[in-house]
Amino acid sequence: MDTEGIKGIVLSCDTKGIITNVIHNELLEDRNSIKGRHFPAILHPSSIEKGFRFIDDINTKLFSFDHYLTIQNAGRRYRLYFIGLKLDDELLIIGSENHQEAFSLIEEMQKINNEQANLIRKLMKDKFTSPPPDDKEVQTLFNELTRINNELVNLQRELNRKNAELERLNELKNSFIGMAAHDLRNPLGVIQNYAEFLAEQTTDTLTENQRWLLEVIRQSAHFMLGLVEDLLDYNKIESGKLELSKTTINLNTTIERWISIQTDLAKHKQIAIKYYSPDYEIIVDADLRKLEQVFNNLISNAIKFSFPGSEINVQIDRKGEYATLSVRDQGIGMTQEQLEKLFKPFVRIAAEGTAGEKCTGLGLSIVKKIVEGHGGHIEVSSTPNKGTEFVVYLPLKKD
Repeated sequence: MDTEGIKGIVLSCDTKGIITNVIHNELLEDRNSIKGRHFPAILHPSSIEKGFRFIDDINTKLFSFDHYLTIQNAGRRYRLYFIGLKLDDELLIIGSENHQEAFSLIEEMQKINNEQANLIRKLMKDKFTSPPPDDKEVQTLFNELTRINNELVNLQRELNRKNAELERLNELKNSFIGMAAHDLRNPLGVIQNYAEFLAEQTTDTLTENQRWLLEVIRQSAHFMLGLVEDLLDYNKIESGKLELSKTTINLNTTIERWISIQTDLAKHKQIAIKYYSPDYEIIVDADLRKLEQVFNNLISNAIKFSFPGSEINVQIDRKGEYATLSVRDQGIGMTQEQLEKLFKPFVRIAAEGTAGEKCTGLGLSIVKKIVEGHGGHIEVSSTPNKGTEFVVYLPLKKD
């Protein structure tokens, strides 16, 4: 497995977290500047405390995963998914954009160890097929090579064991989420449907307070059903089962159609949606349903966190080899600390929208994975109380 192009790093540290070697680097501009530094010291201030806990966790449990930390290097920031392993008196720290790429880097480390072991065997063979200058030198060399080879074999064996354990725990987590979500979906659907049925059939017989209680039941069931659907989507994607059925899509007309559906929802909060489309066609190869999921999540979030009477701007364009879709609102915005946690699953940046709308904490995590699954990426900028802008980049269809 080739890790070339994977935006990540692999660091070797002592048990205190002091970086002793940069084993793999497809990210940092100034790799030499971090050698000899304490791992938490290369992190953004918002991640330093979590970095200390990460090092402590590795030393205590021998492995640790599911950590999102932000590295600060050469004036740039990188938010990465981290895995840590303890191999004898050495800590191996792997950071990449997602857990799949992190595991790819682990597998590459195993491959490197195999290559090193084979090289040592070859050197030993070459040495002993040529006349040795004296027996003492041969014996010293033999002992040293044997020691190094044994260490590499032990490291590889330990790395295999830790990797298998991490995979098992990750699969166990995904399996639990999947089973729980499937078991919850049907009864929640029944509750929502019956609440809607009762509301329609008893309009004239219920008091105002009873109708209000019935609406609370319906809305709560609707929210929980959405959460369960998000869990199932996240679980499927996290398990590496993101299946894309791509077709040729004209973004100009497709986005316009989706906006016409969302406009009615925005009107309830007196929010205007304005759409800007160029006079040339923007064509992409994408999964229509998944792309609609991305758009609906971004536009519903913009409505949810916008103030009544404000405006949402949606714009598509071309930038290099990418089609761009931007959604900009004039809502509550986010702080830098909130932006650092934005795409982390199960983390809610705001408790509720400007009209009390609930949040699941999974939508944007799913959006990011869908966009990356299409070979694109997503950017965000925000200012508290002034608004937020998301920009999705998708590869243009090649002629």
